[in-house]
Amino acid sequence: KDSALLIRKIIDSLPETQRRIMLMRDVDGYELDEIAQIMGSEGSAVRVNLSRARKTVRDRFITMNNAFNRME
Repeated sequence: KDSALLIRKIIDSLPETQRRIMLMRDVDGYELDEIAQIMGSEGSAVRVNLSRARKTVRDRFITMNNAFNRME
């Protein structure tokens, strides 16, 4: 439960475009082409933004989780 809350906070801190794309893809289940159409963007830009968003979430989660574990 704590991990899910932390991940949600990290997602909420992403730049708006990355946050919207990540939520559409990973929560709502839209296909990349659908997201590109909705966003008025190229498919390649959607893929890059999604990749960057996921990397940011992963990296921040690992960093914060490691810091928390060191405190215990």
